[in-house]
Parts: sequence; C-alpha cells; structure tokens
Amino acid sequence: MKILYGVQATGNGHITRARAMNQAFKNNKLEVDFMFSGRKQEDLFDMEEFGNYACYQGLTFITKSGSIAPIATLKKSNIRQLYRDIRALDLSQYDLILTDFEPISAWSARAQRKNSVAIGHQYAFGHKIPKAGDNFLTRLFMQYFAPAKVELGLHWHHFGQSILPPIAQTHSKPLKVINNKIVVYLGFESPEDIIHLIAPFSDYIFYVYGNFGEDIINSSSDLPHIKFCRLSRETFKEDLASCNGVISNAGFELSSEAIHLGKKILVKPLAGQIELL
Repeated sequence: MKILYGVQATGNGHITRARAMNQAFKNNKLEVDFMFSGRKQEDLFDMEEFGNYACYQGLTFITKSGSIAPIATLKKSNIRQLYRDIRALDLSQYDLILTDFEPISAWSARAQRKNSVAIGHQYAFGHKIPKAGDNFLTRLFMQYFAPAKVELGLHWHHFGQSILPPIAQTHSKPLKVINNKIVVYLGFESPEDIIHLIAPFSDYIFYVYGNFGEDIINSSSDLPHIKFCRLSRETFKEDLASCNGVISNAGFELSSEAIHLGKKILVKPLAGQIELL
C-alpha cells in the first residue's frame, strides 16, 4: 500500500503528530510520501525524517499580538493558487490519502475519488462534544476545510462519541524534573510580550522556544533566568521532559504531551482560533 500524507504546517503540533505517525509507518513497513502546506519550506525545521517531502502554500492565518488578524489573513490567502494546487496534484499512484487538516490533499482526494482518511483534533468537533462559541460559520469551516471519507477526531475525552485519544510523542527516557524549570512556547506572541510576562518571576528559569533571530538569542544574557532557544524537536523534548511546567498558546498537541508527562500547564489561547472559541 502506498500512502500520501498531507500535514497542516501552520504550527508545529500537526508536524509533531506526523513524526509519531511516521515512526508507526516505518515499524509497519508502509510506503508513505509526505506533503506539508501552510508555511514556507525554509521556515520548517528538523524535517529530515520525512524524506523528499513536498511543500505547498496552502492556507494559513496571520497573527498579531496573540490574536488572529482576519484582514491580513484574507490578504495572504491565495485561493486561486490553492485551487491550482488541488487540480495539479496527481494521486494516481496512491492507494490511500491521509490528511491532518491539510486542504490540498483532502480536496484532491475528493476530486479524484480516492480513499481518504482524516485525523486530527479538529475532526472531534464534528461530534456532539462540549463547545464554546459554536456557530454556523465555525461549523462550516470545520466541515469543509479539509474533508475526508473517514474522519478520526482526537480529544482528551471521548464524550461517548467515536473519538480517539491524542497521539503524543514525548522523550523516550524519563528525566529528573527541575522544580523551577518552565518551558515556554508562545509561538504567536512577540519576544517583547513574552519577556514582559515572565521577567518578574526570577525564581524560575524559563526556556523560551521560538523562531528567534540571533539578537533575541543573545539577549538572554541580560535576563539570566530567561533562555531563548532555537526551535529543535530533540532539545525541546528533553526540556519538556525535565521541566515542572509549561506555558503555551493552548495548542492541542503540546498540551497533550504535557498532560501525558504530568506537567502543569498555563495557557494563553490564540484569540480568534476556531478550535478555542
């Protein structure tokens, strides 16, 4: 069986889940090609395990000061290119299309009448589960952004529905917990806002991960209890395993990893994100 696996790459959570899935594919000797959309290829990191993967513009959202910027998001969206990519993607060599909320693979599968399976947190919202701020537009978005013939929702509880538990990839070995160590991943916040939030708490050591430039990395010397770290899956997993708490934007995958490891979590949801309404 040959599989095409489409992954939403706007954030790192979907990619993290794809890493866990990729290990399962290898263990079962399945032939899988990967494609990612929602972020420029040069902004992706630690992608060697996915081999000769494809990368598309897809659809993503623009953020500003911890909130989704709707107008900027609409300006950034290139629906014409999305349509072209859907039409141009040739699926004839594949027996199955998997999509992790990735629209190009999902809609190409529908257009070419290929067997398709979707997996992800977003698909849990198609079931009767507790929701806040639910409305017609959010339901429409969730239903048609990346549809598939079979949709497998992931959530922390099944609510009596056909919902699977999270797929969490954590450090393979238990590490000693450092009581005052906090991992911070606020990918939609500016470094200045992050510093403003955590600088007063000098009794803790904060390991702040993000796509930072050299100026931000070097600024750690001015605040010895704040360490800015480059994005790296392996070092992040190590710090997550040895920390005592996590501060994040409430992404499903990171929250699932933290819960799996028994870590305390403080979240600042991205304002306007449909999953969190």
